[in-house]
Formats: sequence, structure tokens, C-alpha cells
Amino acid sequence: MELFDILAQAQGGQAVRNVGRQFGLSQEQSQLAFEMLAPVIASGVRRNMAQDGGYDSLINAVSGGRHEQYFDNPDATQFGNVAADGNKILGHIFGSKDVSRGVAQQLAGSSGIGSAILKQLLPVIASMVLGSITKGMGAGSGGGLPFPLPEQRAPQRQPQPRQMPGGGGGGLGDLLKDILGGSLGGGMPQGRPTYRQEEPDTSFDDSVFRRDPHQGRERLEDMLGRGSPGGDIADDLLSSVEQAIRRGGY
Repeated sequence: MELFDILAQAQGGQAVRNVGRQFGLSQEQSQLAFEMLAPVIASGVRRNMAQDGGYDSLINAVSGGRHEQYFDNPDATQFGNVAADGNKILGHIFGSKDVSRGVAQQLAGSSGIGSAILKQLLPVIASMVLGSITKGMGAGSGGGLPFPLPEQRAPQRQPQPRQMPGGGGGGLGDLLKDILGGSLGGGMPQGRPTYRQEEPDTSFDDSVFRRDPHQGRERLEDMLGRGSPGGDIADDLLSSVEQAIRRGGY
């Protein structure tokens, strides 16, 4: 199961709505913000995993922290409660506040959401992404969720056309909208969402990922969008922001 499928279950299926309300966003705006920001954060996590010691650092982080609270508890993802921890996560993932600023600015035009709000959303969503990884691995929760992480690359989602809020942007922003549009569906599900029936699998805890780091890395990278259309576009956006920073932008 991929990151969006796990995020869709956060906070009883109400996470996007709960987070968006803090910033006065509509359901559609909140969903769009998640669809745009979460893949970029996931791309940053994958980049860190590719560095020497990066995989072990991620396993240690999800094993030693209490990040599952950001998956389960709406109060934990209130900006005032999560900003400090979320910004530490972003600092580790992106390495610079300039990257967060650049991501927010690049996506503001194509999302119709102000860059200041997107920048505030980044630490909230970053914490939830780490919480989703934690829950997906079963670390810190006494067992995994009733679904497995992907054993192999899942079929790619087909982008769903829809009218996006806001105009302008163009270029990479429009391509992101086309690729990611509808990836969380038409809205967050009410009540417990229904997925295809599988036998519950509670074996995915951090010890499994430590015993077989190669397989663990492969499965986590797939969950985080490696090779998917949204993952590739998020990689391009991060590279674009970093190039702009080197040229003195942001």
C-alpha cells in the first residue's frame, strides 16, 4: 500500500479536513495541498534514504520517536503543537529552510493557495508522513496496520481530470496538478474506508526492516512513490527548487 492510501486512513479518515480547517481551507483546497506537498516530502525522505546511513537513520527515527501520534491524534497535528517537531523533520529532510520556502512558492501559483499557508502546512504534513511511515511499519504501535507495505510495484494510478482551484502557474505546477489530481479521491472517506480484502498482516515492525535492509528499503521506497508519476514529478520539483537556490533565488 502506498503513502496516499495510508494517509487516507489517518485520524479516522478525517486528517485532510482536520488539518485544512486550521488554515481556513476548503475540503478541495486541503486535499490539493496534501496531494502536492506530501509527494515532495516523500521525495525528500527517499533522497535521505539514498545517503550513507540514511536508511538506518530513518528506521531509528520511526522506532525511537512517537510519530504515530501524528497519524492518530487530531490534536497532535494542530500547528501550535506540531510546528517545532515538523520543522525539525523538514530540516533533516530538506537541509534548508530555503527549500521549504521554494517548494511553497513554486506550488502557490498552481494551487491557488498562498505560499505562506503552504509553508505552514509543510511541517504539519511532514509530521503526518513520518507518522504514516511509522504506522505502516508497525513501529511503536505493537503491530502493523491491517495491510502490508508493497511487496512489489503497485499499478500506477491514472490521473483523474478535474477543475482545480486557482489559475496561473503553468509549467511544473500544472504538470503536478495533472499527475496528482484525484489521487486521494473526491474527498476523504466518511467513517472507516473500505479497501480490498486482505488477511491482516501485523509482522511489519522495525525488526523486520532491520533483518533485511535491502527488502525493507525497496518496500519503503515504493510506498514513498519511487518510480510513480507523482514521485518523479516531486523529484523534479525538488531539483528545480535546489537549482533556483543555487542561482540565488528564494
